[in-house]
Amino acid sequence: MNISLLLLAVLALFGGLLQIPLSSVFPVLLNSQPENAFNAVALITIAAPFLGLLIAVLFYLSGTFSAQRFASDGWIKSIRQFLLSGWAMDALYNGLLQRPFKALCKRNKNDVLDGLYLGSAWLSRSLHHLSSAAQTGQVRWYASSMALGTAVIIAIGLLS
Repeated sequence: MNISLLLLAVLALFGGLLQIPLSSVFPVLLNSQPENAFNAVALITIAAPFLGLLIAVLFYLSGTFSAQRFASDGWIKSIRQFLLSGWAMDALYNGLLQRPFKALCKRNKNDVLDGLYLGSAWLSRSLHHLSSAAQTGQVRWYASSMALGTAVIIAIGLLS
């Protein structure tokens, strides 16, 4: 584990010195500046690990800075709280998506489509009550209803 971490640390420190040939991938970007131009990205890439090492030495090895004192500073405390709250993603999600969607649903709870569904349910219940009233259990009533229905169908067929 130590060897792999040491290899990663060396690559992190000196990886900015490697020049990857990207002229075939990004020809417009790389050809727009002269060869001896100042490259700020390469400088930042090289300086960032050394700056991290300097901060680590100041905090942990020399004892110049105290992590507790640094964390209790006013603006650092608010940044720390912001980071611990998950970068306020829950509040952002709630504000941008959840609250507007709930308000839209509350405003649109009695829309036309609900009326269609409620109307079809009412019609179904009404037809059920009508048909259940006709079910008396008397065979004569059923036979006469069938005969009347047959007569109506024959009349419709003959008249049309």
